[in-house]
Amino acid sequence: MDVKRIFSDFIESQNDFCVVDAYPFGYLVLEWYDENIGFTNQMFFHHASDLFDYLLNSWKSINVYSYTRDDGNKEYNELLEQLATEEQEEINLQEQRYIMEYENVSLLWESSES
Repeated sequence: MDVKRIFSDFIESQNDFCVVDAYPFGYLVLEWYDENIGFTNQMFFHHASDLFDYLLNSWKSINVYSYTRDDGNKEYNELLEQLATEEQEEINLQEQRYIMEYENVSLLWESSES
């Protein structure tokens, strides 16, 4: 599962987050693990592109919230504007790396289908 590999550092840094390849059906993201009840959030994706979008948005949100230490009351864009220029550039650069890596992988998928 190439999308999971693209985000492997992010996924491994989260203590309560898991991505499962449910081939041939799709992909499952399990979040917010609690020992007593299991995962409290489960998201299913039929397409790798949807999984990519979800993981990218999760990564961006977690990074912005970690920089600002916000309690979740403000919107993502509002918090992003509060970051120092260097922090914004760091987030944007890593986002572009993720997007480029996904585009390279998706090109391989297309060429293998031909």
